[in-house]
Amino acid sequence: MHAVSTDRRDSQSPLSGCVIPSDVQRGVCYRLLEQLGEGAMGVAYLAQRESEAGASPVVVKAVRPRLSVRQVAPDLIARKEAVALGRLNERVPPTPFVVRFVDTGSAPIFEETPSPWLAIEYVHGGVEGTTLEQRVRYSIDKTGYAFDPTRASHAVRCLAQGLQAIHSVEVIHRDLTPGNVLCCGFGETEIFKISDFGVARSEGLDRTFGSVGVGTLGYAAPEQMLPGSVPLGPYTAEV
Repeated sequence: MHAVSTDRRDSQSPLSGCVIPSDVQRGVCYRLLEQLGEGAMGVAYLAQRESEAGASPVVVKAVRPRLSVRQVAPDLIARKEAVALGRLNERVPPTPFVVRFVDTGSAPIFEETPSPWLAIEYVHGGVEGTTLEQRVRYSIDKTGYAFDPTRASHAVRCLAQGLQAIHSVEVIHRDLTPGNVLCCGFGETEIFKISDFGVARSEGLDRTFGSVGVGTLGYAAPEQMLPGSVPLGPYTAEV
């Protein structure tokens, strides 16, 4: 197992400065810069992918070594997200409406015990916000209403094409919410990208959460909250 070197510079972000070597890409490492978000399953960091070819921004998601959900293995969660996004990377042509997978591995990030992590595409949202939720709030604050019909229909088309691509590689997302849709560009160049495959189900892999309901209350379909009642499929309502 590779070691993680640390050069801590930001007291507000304890892992800032940590350098994580890639397990599979020779000469590549990831330098954590600042924390972007935190959830029950892990922490997301803005990071810099460094190699001989140069540096580029990515997001590194580190899965907590101990999860609150019983009987859930952290390494399996990371592997399933990597598999789901990896399948989409292999899709030709690739879809611009889902964040792209970059790398995955494990390292002693939180403690001496190695924790699984994965690196994904970094999406820069700018002043209007990075998530769909933030952009809707920005629009309401500035104009008094949310998206106009043209912008709303464009967002729906992006998400529909993203979901079509996800389902075409036999993956069900299971947690599509306004906070898990990332946005970049403005006006005619605005693009909406589906992210966060932490509870996605990939056909052919073992179930991760067993009989535990998954998803976000208020967005998840009834069959997600009551496992076994109705099989999940592309028809499952997620928004």
